[in-house]
Amino acid sequence: MESHYFQYILLIFIFLYIYYLFNKKQEKSNGTYNNNYNDHIKQQNEKKEEEANNVVIPYYNSHEVNLQSNHLDIDCLGIDQRKVFMLMEESNDNLFVTGKAGTGKSYLLKYFLKNSRKRSIVLAPTGVSAINVGGQTIHSFFKIPPDFTLDEIELKPYVNSKTKKIIQHADLIIIDEISMVRADLLKAVDIKMRYATGIDLPFGGKRMIFFGDLYQLPPVVQDGEILKYLENNFGGIYFFNAINKIKAEFNIVELNHVYRQSDQIFINILNKIREGIVDDEILNTLNRRVKKPVNKNYITLTARNATASRINDENLMQLNGKEYVFNARINGNLARGYFPAEEKLCLKVGAQVMMLNNDPNKRWVNGTIAKIHSISYDHDYIVVNINNNLYKVSRYKWPQYKYEYDEHMNKIKKIEVASFEQFPVKLAWAITIHKSQGQTYDTIYIDMEGGHLYRGKFM
Repeated sequence: MESHYFQYILLIFIFLYIYYLFNKKQEKSNGTYNNNYNDHIKQQNEKKEEEANNVVIPYYNSHEVNLQSNHLDIDCLGIDQRKVFMLMEESNDNLFVTGKAGTGKSYLLKYFLKNSRKRSIVLAPTGVSAINVGGQTIHSFFKIPPDFTLDEIELKPYVNSKTKKIIQHADLIIIDEISMVRADLLKAVDIKMRYATGIDLPFGGKRMIFFGDLYQLPPVVQDGEILKYLENNFGGIYFFNAINKIKAEFNIVELNHVYRQSDQIFINILNKIREGIVDDEILNTLNRRVKKPVNKNYITLTARNATASRINDENLMQLNGKEYVFNARINGNLARGYFPAEEKLCLKVGAQVMMLNNDPNKRWVNGTIAKIHSISYDHDYIVVNINNNLYKVSRYKWPQYKYEYDEHMNKIKKIEVASFEQFPVKLAWAITIHKSQGQTYDTIYIDMEGGHLYRGKFM
């Protein structure tokens, strides 16, 4: 009996000893693994830190960035546009993409939206500018009323569940025409995005890219009390006045090459006027171009829509022939502020018009001047004459989108919610200075009647 007892004790001892040796080996193995893993993580963090130090610079000039693209054919972009595209696609920095008129900001933005691998949301301050870039207005996306106050937004920074998901899964938010965004509106965006992501960082920790030119159209502030509020609380009306309050950091990316003009003397004059540097030499050069009109083959630039409409109506009435009226086809709930063309378009053969879209076949661009050659009312098309070339033009569709997040596909999708269909032309014996921005005309007549000029109208 006692021998069996001692054998039992011995077996237990041997088992415990084997268990002890096994655990010792495992501890050693785990210790080696943990050390190797920690070393790996340390190396990865050092590598990321080194990469970040190499990427982040306080001010980008487009020629300072190396181009690295293996997944796209970007021959249609200029050299500086390609480099900025790669910053947008590959870096994690907040960017302000700027540049004088004609440097291809809009073209680059549309190319990026079409070709980028990022899940992007593109917004704009006005309905027309939102439709032009295929996005939403800032107000409609974030459900910010036109007459909002920041106190109201801070008290109730509500974002519905759909919008919250879209923001949470977006790689970046793009705002076009940023020069027109008021400081308090950008701060409201920041408040809403912090609420949506639940992260108390600038813009809820999301990456932001702004497009625009501060030498062009400024924010609209018509109420003197609001102006006083913005100056007292932000130090000014512009979006950049809100950046310090938001505590966000942006790198400036400037496009330098002018694609719209080739005359270097003219480019230099435009640059100096843009910067407010006008001397006698510039004035004399411009004044030599001032002549009395010998015919009506010119565009009248005016400060007011009403003046442009009156001049266009008068010229249309003077044309012989039948007047045709084309009503726009509007689907969905589209506010008038979103209409990109005339709701009721009146045309006659011989009418001078301006094209309102970029032709996919590159026969014209937004702003090209044309003449109505013929009209087929029954077949719903017109023929325009552009530089003695005749082109058949059908109605053009401008869709309005809203964003939705597809959880199954893990993608942000654009859903068409409304559309506006009309011939992409408008009468153009006279146009506003606002609408002429960025265009090139052979001969112009400037009408100052009843208008006021503010910074940006002649830039």
